Amino acid sequence: MITPPLNTQSFYTALFEKDAAKFVTGLMSQSGSADVEQVLITSKDMTSDVEATNELQAAANEVMSNLVEDESEVDTVVHFNPIYLPAYDGNLFEMIDVDGEGDITAIAGFGNPFITMSLKKSCHENIDIIDAKVNWKQFQLPPINELLANKEVLLS
Repeated sequence: MITPPLNTQSFYTALFEKDAAKFVTGLMSQSGSADVEQVLITSKDMTSDVEATNELQAAANEVMSNLVEDESEVDTVVHFNPIYLPAYDGNLFEMIDVDGEGDITAIAGFGNPFITMSLKKSCHENIDIIDAKVNWKQFQLPPINELLANKEVLLS
């Protein structure tokens, strides 16, 4: 588990597509949004990944509540990066992806080690209308062998 250095800021990025993009554009602009197909939003910097996760989930839920009447129509997929989970009990060595040269390209599907959480929302009519991620601002990562050892690594 990685514990980022004290005062490392976090933020989220959210890609809204189709009807979600039109809704978000309508919130930000009085002019029409009929031609908008995608909107990418990057949040302000926040004090923790928990704050960024909570704000992202609230924003995504609000957008979806304005697009569908029945919440059961919404499919939500959330993945947390196990290198940041304090109680993760799996073997990270089994979760690495490598390229043809043996270089690690991803851990548990996360190609960017600064992403702590990914969120996708869709409904039967629209696939992946919200695709979002919570990120840490970059900091010096520990060596890969320490990271994969799955013990707490405190960074300063």
